[in-house]
Amino acid sequence: MKAKFFLSILDNTKIRASIILALVFCLGAHTCVYAQDSQETSWGNFQNILKLPPGTNRGSIAFFSGHVSTVSSAPQGGGFKLLRSSFGQTVAQRIPYPNFQTEALTRAEKMLYYEKADESGPYAKEDAAFRYKVKLYGEVEVGEDDYRVTALFEDMGDYWTNDQRNRAQDAVEEILKVLRYDPLNKELRNTLLDIYYDIATAELILISEKLVELEKVRMGIGYAPSPGEFLIDEQIRRLDEILPLYDNAVKPYFELLSDNLGVCMAEVDPSAAAQGIRFGYYMFCAEVPNRSLYAGYRESGGDLVPVVDDDADGEPDILFEGFKDLVLIFKIQKGAAEAAAELARLYALRGAKGDADEARSLIGEAQRKFYTDGLILNGLFTSEQLQNIDP
Repeated sequence: MKAKFFLSILDNTKIRASIILALVFCLGAHTCVYAQDSQETSWGNFQNILKLPPGTNRGSIAFFSGHVSTVSSAPQGGGFKLLRSSFGQTVAQRIPYPNFQTEALTRAEKMLYYEKADESGPYAKEDAAFRYKVKLYGEVEVGEDDYRVTALFEDMGDYWTNDQRNRAQDAVEEILKVLRYDPLNKELRNTLLDIYYDIATAELILISEKLVELEKVRMGIGYAPSPGEFLIDEQIRRLDEILPLYDNAVKPYFELLSDNLGVCMAEVDPSAAAQGIRFGYYMFCAEVPNRSLYAGYRESGGDLVPVVDDDADGEPDILFEGFKDLVLIFKIQKGAAEAAAELARLYALRGAKGDADEARSLIGEAQRKFYTDGLILNGLFTSEQLQNIDP
């Protein structure tokens, strides 16, 4: 038998921190350590071996299910109290159930991608979180029997709402639940990174459309200021709404870099664990250099065809090789910096009461944020790794 440990730390700031330790011994079980809101999964090395002949089985141990009636009567030691114990499921060391990786990947992909979803039901195509990837390209007639493929990004607001954001997050949780059992599985890793990439891309497209509307306001197209207001007032309002959206787009990536994702790094790479490297950071550095950007799909005559297929092989063309996630993050950060600079400039130009302070505060905050984020991003890869990036 192998040991399965559950350690829960409940943080009660009003009273005190309480610790609950539950030990469960079951065949081939894994070790789960819960700390506040995070969880790490590793695998115990204790072998509960049955020895024969009878009377020689002194190296084994068994715990039986039960609960302690009161906290005061709970067995304790070393600052821990055993409040609950129960049998876990008898499973292989890293396999909670057969084909668990494939089933999780299938569910997640059906939740996310139009081309993988079902015609109806809980995984219907029209409910796919990333259906924008197919729907935002269409054919526009430019002459008799002549069509041109164009981006329909003005419809992005219909395809990327809080419903789609929540569904994408549900898919993230679906992958995380199984990744902690199989953290070396490259398909699980890349699916998770794909979800983060497609979330960030959706947010960036939405931002781009808002910037188009802002430019129309700047030129006085389709907008007339109210009495006593000026065009610059509306520009500031809109840009002030747009700026936080950049952070929404890139935030999941930075959270990933500081998260263990429920994986015990000591089981994955002891040397990396000794350096305090988180699994999310470890996975990003390992996978991103080989993650290339390919053209997407679009609907045409009821079929899905590549948006770019210059060699006519029926497969999307590669747009650039490697580091697509890093390139996207830098693109988002560049847009955020430009938006912050423009908003500060507009405050300075308007010159209303308090505008100068707003401009200075905005510039200072942006400088601090981009400096800190830059240190993180620049530390991910060596210059030798990055020298061949050609987006």
